[in-house]
Amino acid sequence: MKKMCIIFGTILITGCFFASSLWAADHTDLNVSVELKAATIDVVAEEELSFGALVPESDKKAKVVLDASAGPATQITVTKGKVAVIDEAQSGLLTVESDIDAELEIKYTVKGKTNSQPDELDNTADAQTITFKGKDIEDYSTKKLTVQAGQEAEIHVGGLLEIPETFTNHVYEGIITVTAKY
Repeated sequence: MKKMCIIFGTILITGCFFASSLWAADHTDLNVSVELKAATIDVVAEEELSFGALVPESDKKAKVVLDASAGPATQITVTKGKVAVIDEAQSGLLTVESDIDAELEIKYTVKGKTNSQPDELDNTADAQTITFKGKDIEDYSTKKLTVQAGQEAEIHVGGLLEIPETFTNHVYEGIITVTAKY
């Protein structure tokens, strides 16, 4: 019986060895790809920024603020000098859409409409200017914005306007460039 167990055990082990060497292996290839592209962020101007009609005290510098940092604004605050507000102001409004969820940092630059000088508004009558700095826009406007993919978000634009001692009675205009960076 011992002899038979040893022979049977040897046959069993040998059979397993030969059976395992008969197993087949196969392989296949799997393609991989990735498309890299820039996010799409669309910014659209909806309402222009207007300080309304202002009557500053003669021969005195003045500063006025339209604070839209927390949302739409229509109230002018005089921070220096005396200024009568005749027409209501309106903060600027831009809408933003993106194809990704993003935290946006908003930056502002401004230039005169006629002479294109930075940080100034100018009039078409005599090219006189008044100061309106990009930094002062940023202080009173949306600075950061969370945008969800496919959802519309809003940027509100205000600012601090510096009125010189002497000025020409006229409409002063400029162009604000709004940059949304993620």
